[in-house]
Amino acid sequence: MSFRQYLAASGVALFSSVSRLLPRVVLESAGFSGWLAPLAALPLLIGLVWLMGRLLTVEGRKVGLAESLLVRLGPWGGRIVGALLALWLVFYGGVVLRSGGERILATVYPGAGLPLFLGGGLFLSLVFALGRLQWAGRNAFVTLLLFVGILAVVLSAALPSLHWEYLWPPNLNRWSGIGHGALWAADILSPWVWFSFLRGRVTQDEGAFPRAVRGVLLLCLITLLFLLATIGDLGPELALRQQFPFYVMIKNLRLLNLMERFDAVIVVLWMTTDYVFIGMLLYSASAALHFLSGSRKREGWVLLCALGMLASALFSGCNAFRFAWVSERLIPALNLGLTFFLLPVIALFPAKKENSQFSKKGVDKRFW
Repeated sequence: MSFRQYLAASGVALFSSVSRLLPRVVLESAGFSGWLAPLAALPLLIGLVWLMGRLLTVEGRKVGLAESLLVRLGPWGGRIVGALLALWLVFYGGVVLRSGGERILATVYPGAGLPLFLGGGLFLSLVFALGRLQWAGRNAFVTLLLFVGILAVVLSAALPSLHWEYLWPPNLNRWSGIGHGALWAADILSPWVWFSFLRGRVTQDEGAFPRAVRGVLLLCLITLLFLLATIGDLGPELALRQQFPFYVMIKNLRLLNLMERFDAVIVVLWMTTDYVFIGMLLYSASAALHFLSGSRKREGWVLLCALGMLASALFSGCNAFRFAWVSERLIPALNLGLTFFLLPVIALFPAKKENSQFSKKGVDKRFW
């Protein structure tokens, strides 16, 4: 996988969480000034890029997160922490899988059964994760081109008709609310850190840091336009009352009286980006367990992680209200703690050369 494909997979996978969670949490925190949250989150995200660069650098070379854990925490500590993080990815992927199914049921097929969508989505993600990493990278890059093209058309139709009184001037006196919204935005825009289990198999790039920073800038710009379109069209009060405000906003869009019914296109985009996101989480979790166990085959870990994701999707909430708490409160809180607390603490541990021997055994290269 090239570094450009790695960045593409990291970017396209976030659309699911951004479209589902971000408008509500920034409006709850900062009101109509919530559209400033991506700009306020930018320093945190750039700092996270720097942190991951430091964490994944061992003896002057880029390594995967699993190898970094072994080198910094030792063979036993690295394996325990790495296995727990892999289990977190399995649980996280199951919640993303179910949230995608719940969203399709709520917006398009209210009479269909949830297991059908869970099985179909998991099958596509399983095909993604069983392929070579190079194939997965090309798939993610093509999906990114599709994503950017569709989003550009949607925003072209939405931005000219915005109600700017909903957006300007922002209430900068609510700096604490904007800061809280920025923390939520950084959290929602940061799951790409878990793809770092694959970083050691990505083509080395001497300009990785500036390219990653440019990627974060582009991501924040797209997110900013997304929030402007959603809040500026619906207004903060109406957007806050909607379960999927972006979907509601696009249902009545028209482009030059030539194109309408963007909602069907967005549903396809939702399903495609969910498939990439879950596939990358499945690939990362199985790659971590495959590496840490020193086993020769990765297929078994992929299937085991897929079964774990299915179990997580089925049992993460007994009803829609309980699942909403899991997906909108528990998962973001856990991701926030792991990303902005646990990983910085691990980065403080020095990379010991005597531990590097444990990170170079038993890796099957057929899938890379």
